[in-house]
Amino acid sequence: MKEKKILYKDFDSLSHSLKGTLKRLKISSKKLHEEANKIYEDSLEWSSLSDGQLSEKLLIQKGKFLRKKENDAQLHLSFSLICELSSRVLQKRPYSVQIMGALAMFRGNIIEMSTGEGKTLTASLAVIVLSWRGKPCHLITSNDYLAKRDALLLQELYEKAHVSVGYITGEMKDEERKLNYAKNVLYATSGDILADHLKDNLKVEYEEDSTKGLIDKLLNKQVARLVPPLATVIIDEADSVLADEAITPLIISMQVEDEDLSTATKEAYKIVQTMQVKEHYIKNSIYHTIELTPKGLEYINRFKERFPLSWKVEYRLKYIIRQALLAKEFYHLHKQYVIQDEKIVIVDEKTGRLMPSRSWSGGLHQAVEAKEGLELTKPTKTNIKMSFQRFFRLYGTICGMSGTLQNISKELWQIYHLHIIKIPQRVPKKIEIFEDIMVANKDEKWHRVCEEVVSIHQTKRPVLAGVRTILEADALEKKLQSRGLESRVLHALNHEEEANIVANAGEIGAITIATNMAGRGTDIHISDECNELGGLHVVVTERNESRRVDLQLFGRAGRQGQNGSVRTILSIEDELLERYMPKGLKPYLQTLLQRRLGQRFIINFYVLMQHLVEKNMSKKRIENLIKEYDFLKNISFTKNK
Repeated sequence: MKEKKILYKDFDSLSHSLKGTLKRLKISSKKLHEEANKIYEDSLEWSSLSDGQLSEKLLIQKGKFLRKKENDAQLHLSFSLICELSSRVLQKRPYSVQIMGALAMFRGNIIEMSTGEGKTLTASLAVIVLSWRGKPCHLITSNDYLAKRDALLLQELYEKAHVSVGYITGEMKDEERKLNYAKNVLYATSGDILADHLKDNLKVEYEEDSTKGLIDKLLNKQVARLVPPLATVIIDEADSVLADEAITPLIISMQVEDEDLSTATKEAYKIVQTMQVKEHYIKNSIYHTIELTPKGLEYINRFKERFPLSWKVEYRLKYIIRQALLAKEFYHLHKQYVIQDEKIVIVDEKTGRLMPSRSWSGGLHQAVEAKEGLELTKPTKTNIKMSFQRFFRLYGTICGMSGTLQNISKELWQIYHLHIIKIPQRVPKKIEIFEDIMVANKDEKWHRVCEEVVSIHQTKRPVLAGVRTILEADALEKKLQSRGLESRVLHALNHEEEANIVANAGEIGAITIATNMAGRGTDIHISDECNELGGLHVVVTERNESRRVDLQLFGRAGRQGQNGSVRTILSIEDELLERYMPKGLKPYLQTLLQRRLGQRFIINFYVLMQHLVEKNMSKKRIENLIKEYDFLKNISFTKNK
């Protein structure tokens, strides 16, 4: 499928950035707000219509969009009718800020909309009108649960707007998927749609190379695809999907027999257990790479005879040893993965969720299995792969929304030609951000976290403590138990209890400990009584590599104008500083911490490090996409020679 967006490089990139800046300056938030207010007022006038009359008017509007007779006047009329329909079906009339967001997305932008402002309903307004154009409209959600929930929640609204809606989940069979892909609107995760798209591509390649395919080509017959043309997509949590997770390729692979690899992997892990860092290898904690020293290379060559013939060649021996060292140094139980049913299951560190259908490539997955003493799975051979960056560039129209789009505006414009429009809050937030606390080490940090939880708990307010790993969650639970406090823990190992834990997290006196699972898409409801006490208090125990992940946790408090507060407690031994700060700086910071104004300086340094890491990651994502296209261009040239 031909991509619909040009990827500019070098001087062209600068020119494209300038064009984007000029275009952004032309977008008037004030004018957009005025449009939305007018649509809201107009929608009130339709309350006198009968249901039948309203349905007829909606059908007429759909026909105009289908015949490409759309303009601003028709768009405003359509939105006003849909707002009235929403008030009847959902008992919710969209607010002006929601209409403003829908207008911005309809016009091909990404909106930054605060948590709790009603993004689900906002998206549905844009989806209805976009789908009236007669082309499939996909709405990307964070997980299967949300895809099913939102599709069913809004089904009546869509159907009464003369739009069919479906959803896809991971376990669905092809026949059911086919039925849902045929709907006007489809809710699904990006992984599900991309996987089906790649399977279609494999099917096309196979059939075109077959005798049947050649005959069909002569008869002008096309291979039946499961996924319809990629026309329009609205992406929820767009910063995560289009940036943070975008360079991760989705791979369609098949298992292959390779007894030699299994033997080599097991032997390699036995050897690396006797190897010493600095003496035999150098590890780079920033980029997670391993480099063997001359002494290390000499050391592993002593064990060459233990390996199968195909792995005795030096470059292959070095490769399998490096994979084993990566597993040893950078992949840890209950952090990067868990073990379920005697199998390695990857944990997404940004979301805290399990990814049971994913595996590491290049023998790394088998290296981790060897480390844990598990039966080694068969290695996989890649049939086809694609990054999410490339995939979303295939859509004709892209738009989306998120509560956290900081620091990626340049990236979104360069890769997807998207502008960010900030939507004002309907109800001002009443959240209180307390001053950050910085301490010297992790032990002191967890002591201060416990003190904070105990202090707030005494006021009967609910507390949500955000941690990075499963190990930290369980450890904090035990520390609180030693102080006589009971808490609920939410992480990847008990994800099936998520709905129940979240439902009770806003109750008076509740203490909840959670990994990043409690970030995106989590709505913690609190009672009026709880709100009067001060609302939910969030304790942040570490900064992530992306500030946006931190802000998602912040956003659990003070939703929809309710009270709430946040306290961040950090240490010089936190992973972000340990991994990225210059070597030898740690003792200096610990000394500085004892001095007047030292704590404020170190906190600012921490924030600066996070900003630099984010900026570097954004730059790398752009570079990776350029490299991917250069590689594909070279492959295409080779094939055509």
